[in-house]
Amino acid sequence: MLDAASAALAVAGYRRGAHSIVQSDARDQGFVHMLHALSLRQLGRPEEALEVSSRAVDAFRSAPGGEDDLAGQLRQQAELLLGLDRQDEAVAALREAVRLRGPAGPAANEEQLRPLLDPLVLTLCRLGRFAEARPYARQETELLGRSAGTAPETARPYLVALGRYAQVLEACQDAGEALALCARAEAFVAGLPAAARDELTAERALVAETRAQAHSALVDGPAGVAAWQEAAELWQRLDAPHQGLVPAVRQVMALNNAAVGHQALGHHDRALRLIREAVELALGDRGEPVLRDRPELYEAVHATYVGYLARGGRAEDTLREAERLRDRPRPSATPLPVHFANSLREASLALAATGRLALATRASGLAVATLETLALSSADPYLPTMLAAVLVDHAANLAQTGAAADGAETADRAVDLWRRLAATEPEARINLAQALGNRASCLHVLGRHAEAAGAAGEASDLVRAEMREEQRLLPLLADLLSQRATCHAESGDLTAAADARDEEAAIRYRLWRTDPSAGPGAARALAELSAHFEETGHLREAVSAAKAACGIHHELYGPEPGEHWREVVFALARAGTALLKSGAAAEAVAPFVRCLALYLRAGDMDQAAACRSAIDIAHAMDPAGVAAEWRRMVGADFPK
Repeated sequence: MLDAASAALAVAGYRRGAHSIVQSDARDQGFVHMLHALSLRQLGRPEEALEVSSRAVDAFRSAPGGEDDLAGQLRQQAELLLGLDRQDEAVAALREAVRLRGPAGPAANEEQLRPLLDPLVLTLCRLGRFAEARPYARQETELLGRSAGTAPETARPYLVALGRYAQVLEACQDAGEALALCARAEAFVAGLPAAARDELTAERALVAETRAQAHSALVDGPAGVAAWQEAAELWQRLDAPHQGLVPAVRQVMALNNAAVGHQALGHHDRALRLIREAVELALGDRGEPVLRDRPELYEAVHATYVGYLARGGRAEDTLREAERLRDRPRPSATPLPVHFANSLREASLALAATGRLALATRASGLAVATLETLALSSADPYLPTMLAAVLVDHAANLAQTGAAADGAETADRAVDLWRRLAATEPEARINLAQALGNRASCLHVLGRHAEAAGAAGEASDLVRAEMREEQRLLPLLADLLSQRATCHAESGDLTAAADARDEEAAIRYRLWRTDPSAGPGAARALAELSAHFEETGHLREAVSAAKAACGIHHELYGPEPGEHWREVVFALARAGTALLKSGAAAEAVAPFVRCLALYLRAGDMDQAAACRSAIDIAHAMDPAGVAAEWRRMVGADFPK
């Protein structure tokens, strides 16, 4: 026994002439093909159904007076095409059917026109052909407006049509007209009974979203933000999906857009509150569909939250939320965005600047991991530069938290990357120099002083070669020369250390003459230079450098150095030692006496005793001269 669809196929076979029944006229043939197509569709054979439906269309089109049948068949044809995702062909079929069913068409029928306009407008919008959709959307709105009532079943189609027409107008960059349609839709809703309004909550939320987009297009930020928040509140009232739209997903999107709008208006606190609400919604029970079906949406929203925290100077909170996002339960296939890594870098720098180095290391490490993942799938030309910069930060953080070996390895990667970039981008040479300086610091901590000196030397040579705007690069060059001098000294190359320190001291002294804040650095470099000269036997130069350091300190702090006393003592001790070694025993008394006083005031008895011992040595070298200088300084005879 045949089922209904199979029986229809058999009958259609006879009617087609596959059996002995003789074929009739074109219109009759159209009906045969129509039945055959319907049966194939019911049997789940849409491609064959479409082929047979096309024959029905051709038959009805050639049959005299077949316009009404043709319009009906075109609608079925369009449904088949849409089911097979052949949208452009479906649009052509629907347009012809609308022309036939329209007021001036040969098969005019208002009732049959309505179900044609809805899929036509929807498909044109899906294809992005909004200009073509515009007249049909207006036609649908006018048609439905004539029969719209206050009951939800008649009010809903009209409200949907109004909202969709507003979307089309907004997409056609006619935001003013779109807002007018939204106002018309909202006025219509306001006139409905409360129960009907509640049943149309999803449609009202979509209208609010369109209004928000139109306000944004007109650069009316406050109105746009208010509309997004209204949409979020409406979606909040719904639990069940509505025509494929999941309320929680739409609510997260609306909250995110409202937060972005507030941020653009400078309302940072409000933006932070809304974006946090979106994140917590996605991670809560209601947000299960977001994590399950739209994980990339949740990730984008949470990454925005991380960015707002970083921008607000909340470095620890930035790291906490970034790690929470990293440990998300259902990662999407989409890597986290570049701005997420940027936020982590910003947090890392802030944490390092305030001495929270362990947290800074976690932040920079996560930034590196994020950028490395991105680099696997993105051709963004900015990524290598960003990764190289973050590697430098991470290497420094590792070195300062006791992981110098890991820091050196990370610094090597940064240097390699900056070297490749500098080969084609000359402006990256300064970054390469900074990366080399960072590598030198890590190697220095590991005790690999010769390698560290080489890295610092290459860095300082690079900066020196790039010094067109000398004032801008001089501080960097001085820092690199300081590293170079320290590493040479600890590797035993005292002459090279003195040469590098001499150049550093000259630069810092030059900077100090125009910038008082550079004074402490200049004095420290001169005192270190004095030590190097002393070690290499250049005592006269050692004395001169130490006196210059003491002179800067006196000019900066006067007779009372206050909190800077340790730097002052270092320079004084260098001056006294160099003078003593050069045979100027009496002259050495003054700096040692000042050291003695400062150490006693600080309660450092061991160092005070060392100063007294140095004075005793000077007294043994020149008893009369030292006694006289002691009397001048202290106002009493030299103790016996």
